[in-house]
Amino acid sequence: MQEREEDTEVITHLGEMYDGDGEARKLARSQECLDKGLILSLFGDQDAALRFYRKALLLDPANALGHYMLGLALIKLGATNDALAEWRKAAHSEQAGSRSNWAKRKAMELLRDHGGH
Repeated sequence: MQEREEDTEVITHLGEMYDGDGEARKLARSQECLDKGLILSLFGDQDAALRFYRKALLLDPANALGHYMLGLALIKLGATNDALAEWRKAAHSEQAGSRSNWAKRKAMELLRDHGGH
């Protein structure tokens, strides 16, 4: 079967998306860390959850959901000022998408509830 020029172009583009700079893999790893952090948080291990949330944010610093979730773990540990700082980062994130928009709204609500504007 002969490969068409258009097919080669699509394959090349997909290769750049997923292999070129590793961005897709990095974002997938960030999401995996958020998932692990959430599970640990649900089981009450906030310290371990913090490590995974921070690792996720190292991989994807603009992740609004990551900052929101990190703030939740921090507030549970009594680190109110740190939680407020994370929620501010979430609320001001320029990341787009339905999950990001949800996290931004929730972060703004928590900032209002905790006096962090």
